[in-house]
Amino acid sequence: MVVARLLVLALLVPALLCFALYAFTGNERFKGYGVRLVRWTVIALVVFFVGLGAIMLWQLVVVPTT
Repeated sequence: MVVARLLVLALLVPALLCFALYAFTGNERFKGYGVRLVRWTVIALVVFFVGLGAIMLWQLVVVPTT
């Protein structure tokens, strides 16, 4: 869980910086970078939660509880 938080933070902070640079400079390049970073953040979160759900389902179905 800590790794997922660090990954999201590592992707969102530069995206915020890119959007701030876009707001100050008006350069479309920074807006594109920010959008790409947010897109990859969403993809990383979806992959993380799908994996987490698969692990929880595996433990629920396959691993017997005593």
